[in-house]
Order: sequence, then structure tokens, then C-alpha cells
Amino acid sequence: MNCKIKFNDESVSELFAGSTDDQVKQTYQFWTFFLMLIISWAGMAVVVSIGDAICFEMLGSKPQRFGYQRMWGSIGWGTLSIISGWLIDKFSEGKTSKNYAIGFYLMAAFLLSI
Repeated sequence: MNCKIKFNDESVSELFAGSTDDQVKQTYQFWTFFLMLIISWAGMAVVVSIGDAICFEMLGSKPQRFGYQRMWGSIGWGTLSIISGWLIDKFSEGKTSKNYAIGFYLMAAFLLSI
């Protein structure tokens, strides 16, 4: 089945007119990114589990406070997501594709500040 979509905005048309899924899957960038995602998510599963165990250990005799710890972690995550999304949009104004570099710089800054 072939589907043709026409957009009123030329920049949106340009984004969707590019390559097909088969062409993208043949690039080394796709497979490098795919492998990095698998490694990243495997690492995150371990980090989250160990982080929860450390949190329970630090709470000691007050394990009922675990929900508050998770809540503030979620609020921090959500706030930083909004801020980094806004910064990405700000640095990408007037361009047909997004510049995600600021997101990587933020991540590096937070990782190095630990």
C-alpha cells in the first residue's frame, strides 16, 4: 500500500519526503543508535533497581517515605524535561530539523556534577 501525504507547510513536507524505513535501516547510524539504545536501557534497569534499594536503605525505619522520594524524583525529571525541551526548541528556531545538542550538553553537565 502506498500513501501520499501533502502538507501545507513546506518544512513539514521536507521532513516527511526524505527516506523510507528500508533506506534508514540500511544505514550504520541506525544500527549504532539501536545498539546504544539497547545498552542504555539495560543499564537503566540496573540503575533504577539499585537506586530503589539504596533509597530504602537510607530511609531506614521509615520505608513509608519511599513514595515521597519517588514523587520528588518524578517532579525533578518532569521539570528538567520541560526545560530541556524548551531549550531545544529555542536553539532550533527557524530550522527544519531540531538541534538536540543542548540536551546532550545538559546531560553531560549533570553527569559530571555528581
